Amino acid sequence: MKTTTSSKKKREPELGQKTTRYGTYWRATLPGHPTQPNRTYGKVDEVAEADARAAFEEEKHQYWRRPQLHSPPKSRRGGEQQGRDFSKNPPLAELYDTYLAWVQQHRRAKTYRFACVAIRPFVAYLDKHYPNLRVADLKPFHVERFVEAKGWTNPNTIRNQCRPLKAALTWAVTKEYLDQSPLVNYRLPRAKPKDRYFTPGEWDRYRPFFARRTEYLDLVDLCWHLGLRPQEVRHIEARHFFPEATGGARLLFPASEAKGEHRVRVVYIPAGDPSLAILTRLVALYPVGKLLRNTRGQPWSMEGMSRLMDRFKKVHGFRFGYMSLRHSFCQRALLSGIDSADVARLMGHADVTMVARVYSHLGGHKEHLMGVAARLSAAAVGAASSSAAEVAHAHTSGPPGDAAHPRPVTGH
Repeated sequence: MKTTTSSKKKREPELGQKTTRYGTYWRATLPGHPTQPNRTYGKVDEVAEADARAAFEEEKHQYWRRPQLHSPPKSRRGGEQQGRDFSKNPPLAELYDTYLAWVQQHRRAKTYRFACVAIRPFVAYLDKHYPNLRVADLKPFHVERFVEAKGWTNPNTIRNQCRPLKAALTWAVTKEYLDQSPLVNYRLPRAKPKDRYFTPGEWDRYRPFFARRTEYLDLVDLCWHLGLRPQEVRHIEARHFFPEATGGARLLFPASEAKGEHRVRVVYIPAGDPSLAILTRLVALYPVGKLLRNTRGQPWSMEGMSRLMDRFKKVHGFRFGYMSLRHSFCQRALLSGIDSADVARLMGHADVTMVARVYSHLGGHKEHLMGVAARLSAAAVGAASSSAAEVAHAHTSGPPGDAAHPRPVTGH
């Protein structure tokens, strides 16, 4: 029996439409541009359409550079008008598309992917509920309704997803496409600190879950012993590993591969540390390419690392991120008495700000703080006793000039 499959005919974008990264949407027609292609007996005149499209792109190119759009607000030139002037405001979807194209060309690939993941759903939501929305019509409540439609409640998720929406408009202001961002009054929620960390006893209880496969155990053990960031442990290669004559080793990430791309990231591995044996074995096994690989022999991806934690949650009932192991590393170092400045250097920070503000969880360790208070009290009591003894000795010995302390004889 012959089966027929119903195939939906693909609709070709017309001249009044634009095909972008988030689909086909209608955009405003610039002056002098035909809204419909020349059609002959139901077919598109490809030559005429190509000419019209080229003319439209040229007109758009000039549209972004019109002086009316780029001029600063009139309030800066004499106070004639307060606020912003959006008499020539561009379509919002087209502005976001221009921003994504700029990010793709001038920023790293992961930055471009992050921006696309955040901006695409927002543009699709606006295209469905507020079609043909222009920049001047964008309000903070549009973002709030978008968040409600997505069902996001975690402040960290809302902050991460909405930050690129504001960043794109701020970029448009710096490039003088706009006079002011329409989301200037929209405030992102404060990031919720990640307070989960493990004590050595707790980690000994959860570590056997990862011991089922060597690939799992190598991944979490390096994060636990060295306090590496998730993006650092994924990209370790043999060229980053430098053994020391004293028996230890160092991991050197060039500034171009380190976080922030400002300074070289150095990870110190002492002799006898379990991570040294792991890295030595992996360097011999993979002299070229990434050292940490999954069960299929492929380098770990962020999605694969996340799925591993999803499986952990099914067994133990809670989920933790790899940054929790980095927090645990910082906590163990501070509780062992290491100076916070040295801990910051070991973790790859420029100063102690991040250690004190984000990674330190000493406020929950009552025993540690009680011991610090006891040492401070003992030092204060010892200083007071020494001062009292000095005062008593001064009173018993008498003032200078008596028989015990004769004044020196000076001649004139």
